[in-house]
Amino acid sequence: LQARNYFGQFSKEGNILARQKYKEAVALAPEYASAYAGIAFTYLVEPWHGWSDSPAESLKLAMEDAKRCLALDESFSDAHTAVGLIYLLMRQWDKAVEECERAVFLNPNSADNIVNLAMVLRSVGRLEEALALLTKAVRLNPMPPDWYLHEFGSCYRLMGRHDEAITMLKKVLDRNPNYLNSRINLIATYVMSGKEESARA
Repeated sequence: LQARNYFGQFSKEGNILARQKYKEAVALAPEYASAYAGIAFTYLVEPWHGWSDSPAESLKLAMEDAKRCLALDESFSDAHTAVGLIYLLMRQWDKAVEECERAVFLNPNSADNIVNLAMVLRSVGRLEEALALLTKAVRLNPMPPDWYLHEFGSCYRLMGRHDEAITMLKKVLDRNPNYLNSRINLIATYVMSGKEESARA
């Protein structure tokens, strides 16, 4: 639980602390499957946020820990999501969709897994499906974390719904001014909607 709290900070420092805590959990209970999935996510997000000196090595380590989790519990949905997101970063689109769909099939009430599937579908251009999944996730988790809102903003931007994208991304940044990906996304949305002064600011 401490690891999850650190991971949710979406910072390099928080990510390092999360990995330390997950590894402490594994040291105490070597067959604790979900802790391996947690470690996998800490490696997975390093290249995502530009925190890794070797993105390929980070993804390799992420895959190793995700597979350790699945060797202990093949039905653990979060590990399938981790594998799917690794494939996404490796640009293996079909495998990414397959693994994330598997995760949602195994745990259809996990809002996080649904948002991750939405992110994969958004990345391959299936925007309407992604938006429908995001709406479903918010019904399951009516107090959505920042990264859910970021995904809404990404979908709206790609659909040309710029005003809605700007509103959503500004909401993220009001809550978390250091959320770099949302700031970049907002800049892109301003540019696409012809608001260059706002983009420069």
